[in-house]
Amino acid sequence: MTTEALESKYGMTLSRKVANSVIRNKLKRWVRASARSNKWPQSFRNKTVVFVFRPQSEDLFFKKLKYQSFLDVLAKFERA
Repeated sequence: MTTEALESKYGMTLSRKVANSVIRNKLKRWVRASARSNKWPQSFRNKTVVFVFRPQSEDLFFKKLKYQSFLDVLAKFERA
């Protein structure tokens, strides 16, 4: 197999309804940073992963979200 076939791929989808552009860009940066670092779950390696961020009923949900909480959710995939 070629090395291209073994690479992880990821995608994101965020609509304007999720949050303002500052928050949307922050979420995208977090996904990119975790994919480039060793924090990317082993179960995601060599796979295509799509993150779908949906509008939440609480308006400030994504604004209150911290990077460590995001990493904790990714870590749950490692254990699953």
